[in-house]
Amino acid sequence: KFNIDEAIETTFLKMEREKNEKFLIIPKKFNEFVHTKQMKSFLESILDYFKELFRLEHKEKDLAKEAKQRGLPTPSLLHSEKKKLHEKAKTMAINYAWILFNFKGLDNMQSDQNFYETLMFFCGQALRAAFEDKDIPEFEEELNRLFRTN
Repeated sequence: KFNIDEAIETTFLKMEREKNEKFLIIPKKFNEFVHTKQMKSFLESILDYFKELFRLEHKEKDLAKEAKQRGLPTPSLLHSEKKKLHEKAKTMAINYAWILFNFKGLDNMQSDQNFYETLMFFCGQALRAAFEDKDIPEFEEELNRLFRTN
């Protein structure tokens, strides 16, 4: 079973070990942040969002397959299911906004960029083990879409 505390510790130690050979820059701000309750909350909200997203995507595929077999139109997801996903996305966004607000520097854009690049890399690495292998490419793509686009 996936344990978020273990994932944080294991991922951070691995990044520390590999930072020279993989040319990772781990900013001081990130070292201070990685073991906070806010980091754990952020990772938990990402995990909750993706688990619900994948559950709904799998359900949609199953409904479409079943409808096709019966010659019926494909039913849509319930409004309450879409709302639940939206609420999980909102929680994730609030956690991310907290990080942006509290770790944004006023004087060094490069330092900020290093922090957020490290954060996104860390999140992707720490949460990989929570998903089935077949879902990892979609997880990584969607994580990048969520946090790297406007």
